Amino acid sequence: MRRATLVVAAILVAACTAPTAPIGLRRQAILNGDLDRDDPSVVMLWVDGLCTGSVIGAQHVLTARHCIEGLDVGGIEIYSGFDPLSGDGEALALAGDVADARLPPDAEADLGMLITSVDLGLDPLSFSRDEDDPQIGSEVRAVGYGQYTDDDGDDRKREGSGWVDDHWGSVFLTTANTCFGDSGGPAFDLGGTIVGVTSGGTEEQCSAGQDIYTTVGYYSDWIDTELGNEVPEPEPLGETGDPCEDGRDCDGRMCLIGLDDYQYCTEECEVGTCPDRFVCVRIDGDDWCAREEDVDPGGDGDADVDTDSDTDADADTDSDADDDSDADVDADDDSDADVDADDDADADNDTDTDGDSDGDDGDDDGSGYQRGGCACSSAPRTSARWRTPAGGLIACALAAFRRSRRH
Repeated sequence: MRRATLVVAAILVAACTAPTAPIGLRRQAILNGDLDRDDPSVVMLWVDGLCTGSVIGAQHVLTARHCIEGLDVGGIEIYSGFDPLSGDGEALALAGDVADARLPPDAEADLGMLITSVDLGLDPLSFSRDEDDPQIGSEVRAVGYGQYTDDDGDDRKREGSGWVDDHWGSVFLTTANTCFGDSGGPAFDLGGTIVGVTSGGTEEQCSAGQDIYTTVGYYSDWIDTELGNEVPEPEPLGETGDPCEDGRDCDGRMCLIGLDDYQYCTEECEVGTCPDRFVCVRIDGDDWCAREEDVDPGGDGDADVDTDSDTDADADTDSDADDDSDADVDADDDSDADVDADDDADADNDTDTDGDSDGDDGDDDGSGYQRGGCACSSAPRTSARWRTPAGGLIACALAAFRRSRRH
């Protein structure tokens, strides 16, 4: 992940001069912090890695600029709970549910806001409108999902306290408390009001130096303006049969690839509930609507079988009139079967089983995850669809998206 840099100019404050050297921003868990099962409106952001945020409106999440700047907001996901990556939490906004990212006009302000197209369903947190908050010497409580030591983390929500050492208007410093994964999370005063947003630290090592926070009160006018702005309408998601690139384009969260390589949205179904020219079929253990032309007309209703009616599921017999015993599959079968009908000296089917025509039979090439002989997109909670060698349909649902990268 990229690292941001904050340069604090020389500022005279009570006869003291602020540091002029660059201060590195850590994509910040709370160091040696206590596990936090409270603070439900402090949420996890999955943004090509991990950040923290605070719900301050029905559809508004306050976070750090360096967590969201330059990213495709359609890929950002928001989770609540104590340990959402292990199931102790709830998905508030999945891929496609974040409609916009807003940033202050001051490019040095490490502050940002996500606007969702769905109601987050959490009570908004209050924030300070006093640019002098917090006072030097006061105690603040940080909350985040980051590492609990310099080297270790478990993506669970923690809290910890620090004391304000310096305050220079738009930023303030505290004793070391936060680490990688806490970026964007709140610093509360003792009354539970957000006074800061975690930005980074003065040293790369989390336990050294001081923590840097953006002063929320300094930018409260901008925050109030964004809270009052109209929430943009999300782009409509595709319905069954509409073209798609992946599951994020579809209302049903699933995109299929047909036998003619046309990619289209689908939906879960029961028999008789699919639109015209679609049938309800079993794909990878679930029932989905598929085009009639993509389904075996004489089969058992499963879409992941050979769709040619003149071949059997084994595809290892020669249906041509000639005596070429080397042919391993029906010569009329789809060319994606990746079989050499002339060079194979035995009767075994040498079909490529991973659907990528590279003959590696399911080995992951590093571009994604592997499941059931096909490659799944690495995008969190989306699906990649690949045609099976026999010409049927298969859907790979990516359920586990936990990765090792951190902000």
